[in-house]
Amino acid sequence: MSLFQQGSIRYAGPFYRLQTAIHYRAQAPTELSIIATDKNTSMAKKYFAVTMDGLYELLFESNKIERHCYEIIEDKCSAKLYYDLEMKCPESQDFTETQSRHFLELIVDTLVKFVHFALGAVCQPIVLQSCSPQKFSLHIIFPTVILDTHMFSARYLVECSRLYVNDRFQKMIINEEGTQELRQMIDRALNVGLIDDSVYKRHQLYRMVGNTK
Repeated sequence: MSLFQQGSIRYAGPFYRLQTAIHYRAQAPTELSIIATDKNTSMAKKYFAVTMDGLYELLFESNKIERHCYEIIEDKCSAKLYYDLEMKCPESQDFTETQSRHFLELIVDTLVKFVHFALGAVCQPIVLQSCSPQKFSLHIIFPTVILDTHMFSARYLVECSRLYVNDRFQKMIINEEGTQELRQMIDRALNVGLIDDSVYKRHQLYRMVGNTK
């Protein structure tokens, strides 16, 4: 383990177990946060305890972080409402750019309406997309909706939104709303699922700014 110190600790690590980094932080004289980075191409992680200055040092002035860097939303911390949406294309066909764009507009509109319906909140989400002909992939963040990630609230709300989305999708299929291409995407989502609720768990990792797929 290396320790960079100038007056006070700026960063310590790498640690190869998250609990080791958390234990170190608890005994450090300086207030530190925990970040993670990919240890190798197998996606195994290593961890650092950092100050903001130390994070800058690691990211821009050292060679200790070679791959992606992740913020950790720790147990019992609050976080913005966040959706991870992913759906693979059937083997026999690709998603067209038009299909994905129209489906993106539909799912964002549906989740905005759900947030207003469930929480009374009018919120413009941040939409990050990494779609390809083989996969539909979105991250949708509601920056003004804050949830407790430890309690049942996040999972419960996400499950309610899943039911809301599926209800709208089913009605669109029954009423033959939208184009045939859009209904194909909707039918695929109903069959294989779209919303990933595994992102609401203890010590969840989120890619930091500039660390895209």
